[in-house]
Amino acid sequence: MNIDPKALSERRICTSLQTREGGTTIAPKENGFSRNTETHRSNRLKFAGRAGRFLAALLFGSVFAFTACTKDSSTEPTPEAEPVDLTFSAESMLSDVAGISAEDGLWKNAETFGVYVASTEPTRNAAASLVVKEGKASGTVRVNHFETGNTASFYYPYSKENDDKGAQSITSTIAAAQTQHEAGVFNIANMPMASLVQTLNAETASPAQTVEMHALGGILRVKVHASGQYAGETLLSVEYS
Repeated sequence: MNIDPKALSERRICTSLQTREGGTTIAPKENGFSRNTETHRSNRLKFAGRAGRFLAALLFGSVFAFTACTKDSSTEPTPEAEPVDLTFSAESMLSDVAGISAEDGLWKNAETFGVYVASTEPTRNAAASLVVKEGKASGTVRVNHFETGNTASFYYPYSKENDDKGAQSITSTIAAAQTQHEAGVFNIANMPMASLVQTLNAETASPAQTVEMHALGGILRVKVHASGQYAGETLLSVEYS
């Protein structure tokens, strides 16, 4: 079979040529089909244009939705609750054990309790100074906000060393050597005490009942008698260690 190179070259050129008649692009037929490449490219451009507008609208809508969501979710900061004064009265069965009359009372004026309040704004180791009238001890302490049903714990004697500790891990130091200077006088400072958990009433800003303080140590009662060469002398002090 003989092929004319010139004819083949002309065919290649012919298939690559395009003419425009009345605004329509016409390409020569090949194998019975006509390829309208210009119209096809125009359709692609139109599709790309629609896709671009759709994408832009989608992005715009997304930004708008995100902005609206952010705006709706923003809230004003909750103002901090102001501190309140917590009032309480305290007593202990240790008075009977130590033989201390109700009129004398266990504690003296200006002695200090440590106070913890468990709430959304907890109070840690607040110092409550006592006022004692006719043997009855009471106090007022400034604490953070609390609601009815929150709880408080008290301990004695107050120590600043407990500022960084919770109510369940307080420490109390007792002197290694204790001195008694007067007969019948109980040195309460040497007796660490703590209360049970107290339920609070926000309406009265006080515990629901009197705070009962419980001794965390024992009592040693000693009777000293002078006889023999010491008979008639006055005992000045007794030291325990």
